[in-house]
Amino acid sequence: MAVKGQKFKKYPEELKKEAIRLHMEEKWTYRQIT
Repeated sequence: MAVKGQKFKKYPEELKKEAIRLHMEEKWTYRQIT
């Protein structure tokens, strides 16, 4: 959950799509993707 004043990293749209693809298709874990 977001905390007031919390900063989020901004990632390019393509990078986000690739991360989602890796997770869904290749069954990568969150740790592997990061």
